[in-house]
Amino acid sequence: ALEEFIASHPNSQHIADARFLLGSAHLTLGNYSSAIQHLKRYFEENTGVIDSYVLELIADAHRSLAEYSTAAAHYQDAILAERGGNINFLILDRAESLQATGDITGAISLFDLVDKNTQYAATRARMDYERAQAQAAAGDYDSAAKYGMG
Repeated sequence: ALEEFIASHPNSQHIADARFLLGSAHLTLGNYSSAIQHLKRYFEENTGVIDSYVLELIADAHRSLAEYSTAAAHYQDAILAERGGNINFLILDRAESLQATGDITGAISLFDLVDKNTQYAATRARMDYERAQAQAAAGDYDSAAKYGMG
């Protein structure tokens, strides 16, 4: 229905909403390439509206396609775009994407940043776990042990 609306009403005042919803629907359905296509089109035609959120969704789709470097870049753009509220989860998503590319140092520096930015003990404990997992994946078991994974 959204694709038909977009094709039939390209000049509608609701076209941006339709593109965003179509991209979100494709993401939910696991059609990641289609999601990226529609969300990028939305972003290109509607910059300055909800940039950080759209960039996050694009990053999520790339991450689901195991395109971790591209995902990390889009998460970085989402972090830098204006956004209300806490961005720790975006930093964590970027860190996990960097870790998947093999950039353990970059990932750990971001886990450290989240650890420093949070007031929640549970988040700090998770960052210890994430840092330990990253170090262990890199074969650095002594550093992993430092975070309680010994």
